[in-house]
Amino acid sequence: MTGSLGELAAATAAFVASHIALSAAPLRGQVVARIGEWPFRIIYSTVSLALFGWMIAAFAAAPRLDLWTPPSALRLLAAAIVLIAFVLVVAGVTAPNPTAVGQERAMTAPPGGILAVTRHPMMWGILLWGIAHLLASGDARGIIVFAGMIVLAAAGMAHLDIRKKAAMGAAWEAFAARTSVWPFAAITAGRARLNIAELGWGRIGLVLAVYAGLLYSHRILFGVAPIPWFSA
Repeated sequence: MTGSLGELAAATAAFVASHIALSAAPLRGQVVARIGEWPFRIIYSTVSLALFGWMIAAFAAAPRLDLWTPPSALRLLAAAIVLIAFVLVVAGVTAPNPTAVGQERAMTAPPGGILAVTRHPMMWGILLWGIAHLLASGDARGIIVFAGMIVLAAAGMAHLDIRKKAAMGAAWEAFAARTSVWPFAAITAGRARLNIAELGWGRIGLVLAVYAGLLYSHRILFGVAPIPWFSA
């Protein structure tokens, strides 16, 4: 099974399943009650890194099997989606977010910036990144991994809401009422207001610089040029 698509599927499934299982409120609560929050985080991170390493190694060893050839238009669409994903991930990581570990204090602040768009910016970024690469990849290896990331991100949003509500009760419900899981739903409903400046021009500049650099060097790093005329 080593060096096969079967191993890659097993590694991807184990990586996704471990996140879902360890993030589930019942199991997480029981483990944390026994060993404490920080030991749990260390175990969680160790397991995640080990399984992620296995998935990457299995991807590298698996044979390439092209199932179809994505047209150029689909690759361009995927590149545009990845840019949106980058904005969500960078803003989600660099801005205060009550859904992140240790940032619960931000829950009382009015939701602005990326939180006005969605309270799960990083998860949506990963999900859109997975969708974009699924559209642009006709390789069976990529389809397995990217589909796994989509499942992981979607499940992560649901688990975060359940866990935060169980841990914080009314405070989380008040925050959730001012925000939305689906992008722009709270803005459309009038519960939040979008101000592009609140995203931070520095973040936007960082996103564009990183995106352009990765897009240009994508062929060197990953063997595929999303936009052939903009590639090293």
